[in-house]
Amino acid sequence: TIKDEQQKYDYLLKKIHQHSINEYRNALANGYMKCDSYNVGDKVIVISKEMFDQACAEQNNTTGEVARFGNNNMCNEMINWLGKIVTISSINYDGQYHIEECDYYWTNEMFIGKVTKK
Repeated sequence: TIKDEQQKYDYLLKKIHQHSINEYRNALANGYMKCDSYNVGDKVIVISKEMFDQACAEQNNTTGEVARFGNNNMCNEMINWLGKIVTISSINYDGQYHIEECDYYWTNEMFIGKVTKK
């Protein structure tokens, strides 16, 4: 029924939201800081596999190959960098980032935060 589907959807959103909060708290505790924007040379950590999977589920993406983050998609090549620390190499006119490790456009939503500990 529609009511059952709505309850399942609400439950899923609640779980996703809670997981995101926990992921964020964990990042802060482990030396990362979420920023509204990053600068060239900043070391940042890419979202985790779990966060990517949640975005796919939220977007009803059953293939798990591409998910939308902000105004850009995360493609297969970018998925290889999930959970890893990367370095911002340039910023385009849109505020999207290039990283040294992978030549694609990245958005703020694709990063957990800036590395604050050495």
